[in-house]
Amino acid sequence: MSNLTQEHPEFFKAPSERDVPAEPATVATIDDILDEVTPAAPILGQIGVRPASNRRAGALIALFGGLLFALLYAAAAFGIIALRQPTEFVYSSTLSFLATPIFWLTSALFTGLFALLAILVNRGPWISFVAGSFVLGVLTYAAALGAGLISIHAWALTFVEARTTLWDNIAFSPLVLIAPILGREIPLWLGVWISRRGKRLREGATLTATATATATATATAGASAVLPPALLQ
Repeated sequence: MSNLTQEHPEFFKAPSERDVPAEPATVATIDDILDEVTPAAPILGQIGVRPASNRRAGALIALFGGLLFALLYAAAAFGIIALRQPTEFVYSSTLSFLATPIFWLTSALFTGLFALLAILVNRGPWISFVAGSFVLGVLTYAAALGAGLISIHAWALTFVEARTTLWDNIAFSPLVLIAPILGREIPLWLGVWISRRGKRLREGATLTATATATATATATAGASAVLPPALLQ
């Protein structure tokens, strides 16, 4: 027994002392090396190129629309008054109308509402202005009616008197009805300008994202090209 122990000691070692077979070494492939050297090229949706805002330009165009509204409103008022009054009173009557809240307050409220619409739409399509122009026309008409109540000092009248005056003298007056027409048409057509600019911003962001993805992919390919030839075997 002692001779066997001395001649073949490896068979009499404790389990913890026996040699455990080593795991086979893992050979790194070229794909593993490339993954460590260069990051994966991002796809287009992961680049995160956000289009520039169109709100400031839209608000400026809306201010221009407010000025256009006031000019067209004044011109329409001049034409309506010229058809209804003698020539010698046309200018004075027109100036008197321009000094009323029906003109200046309605023009100011329209400008603010149009600017708000442009800010909300931002880079949205023209259909947003088509729908918004109807709402803006209704709100402009409501603003003109409210300005009419201010013009007649409705707070000094009874409810019945104010309602009768509003219905008979203001609600269907041509000088008032022209306001919602302009309030609808101006945002409708200037909205084309705003929406086209928003479309260019969206397309520009898409082109930038595509160029970034292409550049990243090119950089990845270039990094793999400079690896030592031994790594490619």
